[in-house]
Amino acid sequence: MTLWMRSTPLAEIATSHYRNSVIAVCLLGLLASALSFFLQVGAFNENGLTGMFELEMILLLWETPIGISTVYRVSGVIVLLLTFLAATFSNSISVKSTILRAALGTSYLIGTCMSVLSFSLVGHTSESSLASQLFISLHVCAAFWWIGSLYSLWFSCHTNNINELQSHLYQFGRAANIVVIMLVGAGFFLIIQLVGSVQAMFNTAYGLSLSLKLMLVTAILLIAIHHKYRLVPKLVSTSSVRTLARSIKWEGTIAIAILFLTAILSTVLGPETII
Repeated sequence: MTLWMRSTPLAEIATSHYRNSVIAVCLLGLLASALSFFLQVGAFNENGLTGMFELEMILLLWETPIGISTVYRVSGVIVLLLTFLAATFSNSISVKSTILRAALGTSYLIGTCMSVLSFSLVGHTSESSLASQLFISLHVCAAFWWIGSLYSLWFSCHTNNINELQSHLYQFGRAANIVVIMLVGAGFFLIIQLVGSVQAMFNTAYGLSLSLKLMLVTAILLIAIHHKYRLVPKLVSTSSVRTLARSIKWEGTIAIAILFLTAILSTVLGPETII
């Protein structure tokens, strides 16, 4: 949904194809956020599955950063879902008001900020400086923008208009330049804050896992560079488009691995974990 925000009004990208996928992703996000909260309730309660639904523990955690983060995340996703549904409805009845577009854009920004902010309230940076929380928010926002765009990139390859596809990909590439700077810059700042030394990258479980994540991020960056400077300029036939689509699928696979590893780093492992 965010792929063509720079070049296309929000209401105009609410196509029938994206509607079901975006709604499904938002509902999955709501389910995952709720499940994450109750799993943490169970973990704190140390009473198995039944401990997940103990009212006293739920109320206790609800007032902690875990509960506050859940409220921000769920509220953000709901705002994004409602924004998309409003964009879809306005597009279906051909409403193209400037005020409506501004309202949808503002709503989209609010929902995004709420969702991204929720990640700075928990985890290893939750008690760090304001700068660390700002950088984790920038890092998450950039990562989600990039990973969330991969499906749109892949789906866009299913077109017969190669010139239009190439034009869209060039526009995406220009926007991605800024995102990569945010992603890498914020990422290295957080590594310095969390790990502290090169030695810790190799003698702690957290450092080794982080090193693996850096390798995966490097791989996905190299694939993106390959797309920008080799595959996209050579889009001249359906076979070259299929090659690009295949490469984007590999990029998406690595992105999923990065998300999985990030979940482990932010929950199971900590910077202090020694091997």
